[in-house]
Amino acid sequence: MARDISTRHEQQKDLKHSEELFRQLFQNAPVGIVMLDSHNEVRRVNKSFESIFGYSGEEINGLNIDEIIVGKDQRDSARKLSNSTEAFKVTGVRRTKSGDAVDVLIYGVPVKVDGKTIAIYGIYLDITDQKRAETKLKGSLKEKEVLLAEIHHRVKNNLAVITGLLDLQSHSSENEDVQNALKDSQMRINTMALIHEKLYQNDTLSNIDFSRYIVELVEVIEKSHQKTADKIDIRLDLDKIEFTITQAIPCGLLLNEILTNSFKHAYPDQFSGKPEIQISLSSEDENKILLKVSDNGVGLPEDFEDLGKTSLGLTLIKTLCRQIDAEMSVIGSQGTTYQFIFKLEK
Repeated sequence: MARDISTRHEQQKDLKHSEELFRQLFQNAPVGIVMLDSHNEVRRVNKSFESIFGYSGEEINGLNIDEIIVGKDQRDSARKLSNSTEAFKVTGVRRTKSGDAVDVLIYGVPVKVDGKTIAIYGIYLDITDQKRAETKLKGSLKEKEVLLAEIHHRVKNNLAVITGLLDLQSHSSENEDVQNALKDSQMRINTMALIHEKLYQNDTLSNIDFSRYIVELVEVIEKSHQKTADKIDIRLDLDKIEFTITQAIPCGLLLNEILTNSFKHAYPDQFSGKPEIQISLSSEDENKILLKVSDNGVGLPEDFEDLGKTSLGLTLIKTLCRQIDAEMSVIGSQGTTYQFIFKLEK
């Protein structure tokens, strides 16, 4: 009998100790906690709950929590949460005793015994300061987005002015070599201007759909080579891939140089057959991009490597290739094929 009483006493002591630990955890937790019964009526609140909402436990004990801290326009959705049989996490707005709105992160934790919900713990974290900071940050970000869009628009307009000046200069010269050089410079500037135009029109101001850009760039190049464009069949096989501006500009200039060379040199008057240019853009393994441009023209001359030392176009291609850190391969037999493999920039 003595041993039985001693064991029971130790058990009661351990139970009181556990209850005290829980009571102190509940009462001193840095987040607001309310314990509700199965009817969503308040049975206990902690100090942080009183601090957040301004109600003492005695004031609201036995009252429905949704009638106290929830605005009338949100009570239906709040009741659905309070009646949930599963744990949940939501953000919302609740009302203090003085009527002020408080942004809170809400956790609901049902307590079940034998499969039946007998109580629920509501945990409230005041996130008002975070919400204000988020709103301020969004406003600042929106201002910067508008400013960046305007910058892209102005850059595009300034580039258009430069191309116009080059066009006037070409008309004032009777030297055909000078006219061709100015025309090539115009195309290079138009290629960059098109990037800024696409960025200005895009929802995001740092990435563009490069497949759509290629389609529009091809149209621009065709218009600038109207004499030969009608004869050439251009075939596109393009995956939808977004490029950053730092990759889009050099890749756009690469395409411009290669396509311009094909229009100019791949199909001389003595060429027989149906001229065809193929452009493919695809995503390979390990975030690698494959950009390939092929024509079925007369191919590259034997002194191609020597030309690369004197030709501005070929020098640009090699320079731009290094800029995007691409592996370049060139095949000059049975037409010309340029292939670039590089890592997609995020």
